[in-house]
Amino acid sequence: MPTLTIHTNQTLLPTIKSKLADSLVAITSMYLGKLPALTNIVIHENCGSWYCNGQSTSEFQFSLNIIITEGTNNPRQKAQWLKHSWQLFEEIFINLHNNPNYISIQEIPATDWGYNGQSQAARLQKQGEHNGV
Repeated sequence: MPTLTIHTNQTLLPTIKSKLADSLVAITSMYLGKLPALTNIVIHENCGSWYCNGQSTSEFQFSLNIIITEGTNNPRQKAQWLKHSWQLFEEIFINLHNNPNYISIQEIPATDWGYNGQSQAARLQKQGEHNGV
């Protein structure tokens, strides 16, 4: 049940946004085992003024953040997700090495987030009850 948020300093073409969304859902499913039907992606484009080393930059930059439930993925899975997410952006935007572009994984305890009014902890408990756990 992850939420991914992309921020960019430029406007993106609709085809680029679709490719990012489709590919990130696939990468997130493949490397983190998250269900595509519960994966949300929010794209904030042309966000404010971006600076690197104190200097304004007009070169394309992005940040990508994913929120997942704490303890649901191991370090190897997270490393693979980071690697393949970066490769996706590199493939689409080509020259990204001039400024830092950050990708982060934020882990939140199951008691502290959820969707449709129910925490992840409550969902897990309910699943256990239905499975006789």
